[in-house]
Amino acid sequence: MENAASISELNRAGDFGAVCLACGVFDGVHRGHQRLVARLLAMALATGARPVVVTFEPHPRRVLHPHAAPMLLTSPGQKARLLRAAGVEGMVVLPFSPAMAALPPEQFLRQQLQAPGVEVRGICVGAGWRFGARGAGDIRSLRQFGRDWGFRVAAVPELPYYGRPVSSTRIRHAVATGNLRLARRLLGRDYAIDGVVAHGQGRGGREFSCATANLVPADQLLPPCGVYAVEARLDSDGAAGGRPPRAGVAYIGKAPTLAAQGGGHARPVLETHLFEDPGDLYGRTLEVVFLEFIRPELVFPTTEALREQIALDTARARDVTAAGVVPA
Repeated sequence: MENAASISELNRAGDFGAVCLACGVFDGVHRGHQRLVARLLAMALATGARPVVVTFEPHPRRVLHPHAAPMLLTSPGQKARLLRAAGVEGMVVLPFSPAMAALPPEQFLRQQLQAPGVEVRGICVGAGWRFGARGAGDIRSLRQFGRDWGFRVAAVPELPYYGRPVSSTRIRHAVATGNLRLARRLLGRDYAIDGVVAHGQGRGGREFSCATANLVPADQLLPPCGVYAVEARLDSDGAAGGRPPRAGVAYIGKAPTLAAQGGGHARPVLETHLFEDPGDLYGRTLEVVFLEFIRPELVFPTTEALREQIALDTARARDVTAAGVVPA
């Protein structure tokens, strides 16, 4: 899948002379987004165009309402991988800014969604999508532009689940409160976080025979502190059809037991122990998929008590992952 920062750049990178566009933030690429992408693919097939997603970076609310900006459900890399797997052939990541937010609706469409040498044959959006300064553009005005400029418009309704729409906001609440089962149903897959493995304190392998890969996600939403059964993929594992996921156990927290000994973390860290030794992970991208919550974060009276609990946690995580993860 080709990635670009504008429609023009996308066309220069590949043959995108005729496109259908799906526009939105797509944080989470959840089941509602998947429904929108399915409509995009159908429109592209019907019009002989290539399916392209247009999204924004950073999240518009981080620019417009920085104090109320949400934590993200997907990193840029995850979003690209999920959209590619869904059949999208190109992704335009528009750099969202106050200047872009101030564009009137018509100017936004002309400057951001059109380019010389590119024919837009259709635009797919959620039924409630707004665009242009102060959200002045809506589906009604988009349809009028479509009639005037010669492109189709599809307004995809929200996908309901138990009386409420599937939305990134609803999934964030589910993840933040530890309801991984609901998050899984809304996403259509298990919740996952990825990031570059950073150096930790080195105490996991040295003192607990449980070496960990440490991630400190800056923008992604962490589930509640505690221990989880997980599976993980390294950057070299490839997509579906590559090597199977690696089973492991993960801890999210500040290590309060070690804090009394001068250790611990200033803010929650995701530490993942993989049962199969993956070798040196520093500087590599690791995606951690949360399968099951094992226990909450606890403070132990001694290091030995913590060591014993880690052994129990590891055994439980092995039981959880044994059925679903193919050994290396």
